[in-house]
Amino acid sequence: MYSDLHNFFEGLSDESRIAGLDLGTKKIGIAISDRSKTIALSRATLKSLGTISKDIDSIINFLKPDVVEAMVIGLPLSLDGQETKMSNYVRQFAHTIKSKSKIRIYLHNEALTSHDAMNFLTRTKGFSIKKALYKIDETAAAIILQEILDRHSKSINAN
Repeated sequence: MYSDLHNFFEGLSDESRIAGLDLGTKKIGIAISDRSKTIALSRATLKSLGTISKDIDSIINFLKPDVVEAMVIGLPLSLDGQETKMSNYVRQFAHTIKSKSKIRIYLHNEALTSHDAMNFLTRTKGFSIKKALYKIDETAAAIILQEILDRHSKSINAN
C-alpha cells in the first residue's frame, strides 16, 4: 500500500486507469479515471456478496475490461481523523486486494464524501432522494478518486 501520492502515481502506464472505491458492507461504489488520470467518472454500484474475498473477485471481474493498475479506496475516519469500526474492514479489504493482485492501493480519508455525493445528486443533478440513494455510492467513489487526481495534479503543477 502506498502512503506517498507521488510514488503511487509514478510508473503507471499511459493506458492505465485508476479505480476509486467507496466500500460498504452492503454496497460498493465504483468510479474510474479517464486515461489521462484527470477526471473521475462514477461507474457502478455493486451489491456486496457477503465476504471480502467474493467482493474483491466481483470488483476485479467488473474492472477487467479497463486497464486498472491502481486503486484509491475511501478510508472512513471520524471528523477528528480517528479510525472507525469500518476503517478496520477497509484496511483488511485493501490488504486482501494487495495479496490477490498487483494493483497499487492508496487509502484516502472519505469523511463527508457520502454527504457531498447526496448534495451533488439532489442539488446539482436534481435527483429525488430515492434516485440519489441509488447512485450515492458510485458518486462518493468518484468524489474520493477525484480528490486524489486533483491533489496529484496540483503537486505536479507546483513543481
